[in-house]
Amino acid sequence: MKKFFTLKYFTLVLVASLGLTALAVFLANDAFALTAPDGEAEIIIPPDCSKSELADTLKENGLIKSKLWFNTYLALRGKSLNVEADTYLVPYGSGFDGIVRILTYGSPDSHVQVRVVIPEGSSIENVMEIICDKYGICERAEFTDAVQNGDFSKYSFVSAPSSNPQGRKYRLEGYLYPDTYCFYSDSSAYTVIDKMLSNFNSKFDKKYLAACEKQGMTVNEAVTLASIIIREGKYVSDYGKISSVFHNRLKSPSFSGRLQSDATLVYALGREMQPEDKELDCPYNTYKYGGLPPSPICSPDLNAISYAIYPDSTRYYYFVTKKDGSVLYAHDYYTHQQNIRKATA
Repeated sequence: MKKFFTLKYFTLVLVASLGLTALAVFLANDAFALTAPDGEAEIIIPPDCSKSELADTLKENGLIKSKLWFNTYLALRGKSLNVEADTYLVPYGSGFDGIVRILTYGSPDSHVQVRVVIPEGSSIENVMEIICDKYGICERAEFTDAVQNGDFSKYSFVSAPSSNPQGRKYRLEGYLYPDTYCFYSDSSAYTVIDKMLSNFNSKFDKKYLAACEKQGMTVNEAVTLASIIIREGKYVSDYGKISSVFHNRLKSPSFSGRLQSDATLVYALGREMQPEDKELDCPYNTYKYGGLPPSPICSPDLNAISYAIYPDSTRYYYFVTKKDGSVLYAHDYYTHQQNIRKATA
């Protein structure tokens, strides 16, 4: 009987030892990726990603095997993860420490900061020329998809019904605020766009929302008019008068509310306007249709937005821009024709 209990005890110890050894091998392999395959996983970290969601993403992409062990290992090592929303390329052989390093600092070859200037009056096409073509931060297809389909509903100016009219060319046109930014060279299109929308959101604060409400304008209407003003005027000193011309035309029965802006047609066409284009059946043809076009045509700054909401008080209905960028204004069509001759002389 004694030999039986001794053998049983020995067997239990052996099984336990083998189990502990197997567990140790499993944990070591998971932590240090001892038998990881070649290649890398592309993982997308959304904004406000929780610790649990991050571990889920890593496990789903085959970078870790145990969420509990990953989080325990980080706690034992005194490491924390503050991960920026972005797309990351993580080699399968990174191990826990490598994963933490890449998610925190990025790949040493690609995760460098790039200073990017987006000028006032830039359209989404212009932004893609800078972000995608000039700096190669992300691909045009990815950027376009994020603009048209990305979930940015946390911003009220994106989710508001008035910001989503039919016939618009780009969903987020007008809201990628022109400014100087620092992006990582491997940032996702979503991250780039979110940062620019966040900038607009912080600048278009309660003061501007209250001003729009007071003037009976939606945010989309204010930004749309401001985008036309900034494309029509070279100098800020002209914004107030140009805005007054458009406000006067919108209210005028003789204009039938038509803005008659070349800039809106140029935006729709993607090229310089020809005289015959004024007959084009297009929602951005403000020679043919009254009211504002379905969306902004570029991203205006706060100067243009302020003048769109509060125009100068004038009786001007016409303006023409001279070669040097200065503007001639007129109350009537006859004077306007004289100004055109002066501007082209």
